[in-house]
Amino acid sequence: MSELLLDGETYDYLWLNDRNHSKAQQILRRYHGGNDRPRCQCLKDTRNRELVIKARGPRYYLARKADTSHHHAEWCLLCEPPETGSPSAKQKPAVQYEGDTVNVKLCTKLTRINGTIEQITDKPLAEDKPHPQRSKAPSLKASRASTGLVGFFHALLQKAQLNLWQPKQSERPFAASTRALAKAAQTVTLEKQQPVAERLVITLWERNLEHSQTINLAALQTRTANPQQAAIVVGELMECRDARKVEGSLGLKLKLLNVPLWLLRPVARKATHSFGQLFGEIGKPDRRILAIAVVFRNKASFVVSDIGLIRTNRQFIPVDSSYELQVADKLIAERHAFSKPLKLDEELRYLPDFLLHDCQVPWALEVFGMTNDDQYQAHKLEKLQYYRDHGIPCWHWEPAVDKVMLGFPVKT
Repeated sequence: MSELLLDGETYDYLWLNDRNHSKAQQILRRYHGGNDRPRCQCLKDTRNRELVIKARGPRYYLARKADTSHHHAEWCLLCEPPETGSPSAKQKPAVQYEGDTVNVKLCTKLTRINGTIEQITDKPLAEDKPHPQRSKAPSLKASRASTGLVGFFHALLQKAQLNLWQPKQSERPFAASTRALAKAAQTVTLEKQQPVAERLVITLWERNLEHSQTINLAALQTRTANPQQAAIVVGELMECRDARKVEGSLGLKLKLLNVPLWLLRPVARKATHSFGQLFGEIGKPDRRILAIAVVFRNKASFVVSDIGLIRTNRQFIPVDSSYELQVADKLIAERHAFSKPLKLDEELRYLPDFLLHDCQVPWALEVFGMTNDDQYQAHKLEKLQYYRDHGIPCWHWEPAVDKVMLGFPVKT
């Protein structure tokens, strides 16, 4: 989350920059051309982080001033590497913002060029076959990074503002949260401007269980009608079981989807290696395990070629550990305004676990849960020094030292 200060009022960057939100547009129209300009609050220092309100036709949007991207914190949405043609330039980010639209470059293939996936067999997926390396002439054009399914899911969660919590909320129902994801997807595109909504299947609740299962299955069948085209399926993971026909394969059950998604042996092995701990947390009452999967149709079966899992608390706030889950639940119980910054760029080094927004300046909240890793401890000290150097107040909890969680900063 990035907060903006405009004429004494605080606004969320994504909300204020939404060209389809009438109230946000009214605010930008009021200040367009005036002396009051939004200023990003990601850091406390005095560097220039003012934004410019621009007009494109009847709509208004926000833009950074030239050469100010590096003035923002690493986790801020307004921090992007410079776009330059130098061969040594840093890659452009995989997740890019243009007005209220988010464009994502995925490293996962959504099209199967040759062959089919055998129904619950041990043959490798087409995407797993090695491709011969071809030499390419050097290009002066700045390259662009790509992100995996978890990075894409984080971008979608952030666009839906599910990583943000306001104290006026008491709970975040499943139906409302999945609808927020579906709405956010309307303004997310893939690399070549393909609308994500054309590929996406989010398991939605509509009226009752039977109707919900019917519409979700119909959506999956429609998105995978062409066997060479994949759907991106998002839902809460309810069960993971071994396939009977092929040893090492897995069948996944998602909430409100009454057909299994099959992971053949190579994909199942990779998934259990990457997300084994999260598979083991399925069904725990204090959390949700959400899945995002690339799914192809194979006759009557739906076969997964790639998958990512994330953990959230019951209110859909993403968390990286059980300790973070405790912090998120305590923040909600004490009616704090906070956000969970999400890692959209693999090169970020100092991403806070949470940001607390109901103090005079945002506080970084950190949970240091590991004690027996020298590299982790060195990074912890670097991170705390980064906060001191940039004037960022930091609350931190080390469960191995403080068995009882420390109190949070006082609201102001």
